[in-house]
Amino acid sequence: MAAGQFYGPSGWDPVQIVAQIVSMQCLFYLSYGLLILVLIGPYETLTVDFIFNWRYMELQSYAGVAVAGCYFINALVGSAFLLLVVERSKKCLDFTVTQYFLHGMMVLSHSGVPSSVIWWLNTVRA
Repeated sequence: MAAGQFYGPSGWDPVQIVAQIVSMQCLFYLSYGLLILVLIGPYETLTVDFIFNWRYMELQSYAGVAVAGCYFINALVGSAFLLLVVERSKKCLDFTVTQYFLHGMMVLSHSGVPSSVIWWLNTVRA
C-alpha cells in the first residue's frame, strides 16, 4: 500500500485520530440522548440508564421499543457524523467498531455484561 492511501496526504497523526474518536463518541451520545429525550422523555422520567443500561432495551414496553429504535436511528445519524468528522471511507469501519466497543465498555461498567439478545442484535446491526 502506498504511503498516504489509508491516512491521506497528512499521514498518520495520532492526535487527530484521538480527537476524531472523542468527537465521534460525543456526537454519538449527544444524538442518542436527544433521540431518547424526544421519543421517550414525554412518557418516562429520564435517567442515564436509558443509554447505559442494556436492560432498558427490551420489546415488552413502549420505552424499550423506543430505546431500541433510538439506537438504530442513531446508527444512521452516526454515518452522517462519520462523513463529517472522519472524511475517509477507508477509516469508517475502524471508527465504527471503536465507537461501539467503547460504548460496550461503558454499558459493561454501568450495568454488567449484556445478556439481552435484543441489545446484542441491535449493536451488531448498528
